[in-house]
Amino acid sequence: MRELVRTSDPIAELLREGSSRSPASERASREAFLERVDVELARPRGVPRMVWAAPLAVAAAILLTWVFWPEKTLSYEVAGAARDGNYVRAENTPAKVRFSDATEVTAAPGTRLRVVETRASGAQVSVESGSLSVRVTHTGSSAWNFAAGPFDVHVTGTRFDLSWDAAAERLRVELYEGSVEIGGYETSGPVSVRGGQLFVGDARARTMQVSDAAPTAPDSAAPRPKSEAEHTPGAEVEPELAQPDGTFEAPPGSEPSSKTAKAAAERAGAETAWTALVSKGKFQDVVSAANARGVERCLRACSASELGALADAARYTGQADLAARSLSAMRARFSGSTKVRAAFLLGRLSEGQGQLQNAQKWYETALIEAPSGAFSGESLAGKMRTVLGLHGRAAAQPIAREYLQRYPEGVHSQAAKKITEP
Repeated sequence: MRELVRTSDPIAELLREGSSRSPASERASREAFLERVDVELARPRGVPRMVWAAPLAVAAAILLTWVFWPEKTLSYEVAGAARDGNYVRAENTPAKVRFSDATEVTAAPGTRLRVVETRASGAQVSVESGSLSVRVTHTGSSAWNFAAGPFDVHVTGTRFDLSWDAAAERLRVELYEGSVEIGGYETSGPVSVRGGQLFVGDARARTMQVSDAAPTAPDSAAPRPKSEAEHTPGAEVEPELAQPDGTFEAPPGSEPSSKTAKAAAERAGAETAWTALVSKGKFQDVVSAANARGVERCLRACSASELGALADAARYTGQADLAARSLSAMRARFSGSTKVRAAFLLGRLSEGQGQLQNAQKWYETALIEAPSGAFSGESLAGKMRTVLGLHGRAAAQPIAREYLQRYPEGVHSQAAKKITEP
């Protein structure tokens, strides 16, 4: 009897037919489906039949929306490069790929990429080689993937630079805001990377390393980090710069000697070396170098970049105390963005150890010292998390509202909205 009803009614038959269509035939049959539904509904019927014809018409409309009008996928346009289907190659000038949700991907000259797939909530982009600067617009359902070799960068909303050296099979991702997850191999889980961190993946060595790196995006709101001029008043002269033979370098401002110039060059090389070691994931080598030089002496005399590298290396070798001492030395000896960055990283270090009260203090310090600096968004989000953990939702609501007011499209906006919900 059910089979007789199903096959004897044209509207019901259309519903059954529409639900069984393949995706390939959906677009082509849309107009035909509409026309046939209109014809069947307009055909004269007996009164009893019209009682249930209206509900079937509603069901037909619902099915039409579900089957034939799937959620609209993102569109995109390319500027600065010729587009060959979904393939984009930047030649001598940068190319921009602009998506309909305001997400923008800037490809450096020589970069090759493919937009493999677009979805309603994002896209999948394959980077064959080269460098990208990416701004992913955060929505409630954002889901983007940037693939490079065996690596997959999963993004919901953030700003980052990505470089893929196909010959060396090496991926570098520097994150300026938000967070991403990067997967590499079937045998290892994804690595979480947050704003202010640097990810380096080596496919040949099968390694994935994360370290802290100051944001250097061209449009960053933070002032450019200063060098040794950032020393606090009275700290310009470093009496601990003793050489292995027990002699001392000439103080700043004196007549430079060949020995002083040589020592300065050696220090500059050491700074570069430590930073390079961290970027390669050789954290223990940095700690060993600091031990060989003398940790106490380094805390008093090492440059800001060396102390930052040492703090990173200590964190990723499980030496939280050494990391905290290095960051504290940065705050004691330097000013400006270096000092603010150290406060933010001390907050992150404390939060990672579950020391929420201490983390809240450092996040608040970073916000007081630079209310609108490069770390302000992440520091405010950190304060929101720690207050939520320490004092509950009611206490965190004013902070969440402040975050939404300052960063309505920020990557932590969804978390903030949940906290502010009645």
